[in-house]
Amino acid sequence: MARLASGHDAVVLDFGARLASPAVVVLLRSCDRVFLVSTPLRTALRAVSRFRGRGLAEVGGEKVVAVINRVGVRGGLSPRDAAHLLGFGEFFEVPEDPAVMQAENEALERGVYAPPALKKKSLIRSALLALLDRAGAWRKKEVELC
Repeated sequence: MARLASGHDAVVLDFGARLASPAVVVLLRSCDRVFLVSTPLRTALRAVSRFRGRGLAEVGGEKVVAVINRVGVRGGLSPRDAAHLLGFGEFFEVPEDPAVMQAENEALERGVYAPPALKKKSLIRSALLALLDRAGAWRKKEVELC
């Protein structure tokens, strides 16, 4: 992790809440910011909530931010209710985007995944750019405080 972080402004680690282990908690402790991502579906929220209760106290709650993904998905809670169930007052929301499912289906057919977030008309593009902009502001604030 240190080798990756030394050569990049940001490192994104993506793993499911069920994959949390003591080694993952140690890794997350070394991060400046941790985004806890969940869909607003109850099954996903329960899994993320269990991880939050088990491991995030050791990580440092002040650097953990909730991201509610696929907002608007059929059967999902409101993003505010989902964040509340996870124990967060502040959160980011990323809307449900049919282009994501289309990209996944095309990847199954062609074997190549083209992330829809990179396409200008993507519904999730502005949400992700806002999240990255805010993450950059946090990083700048941390640097100014040092």
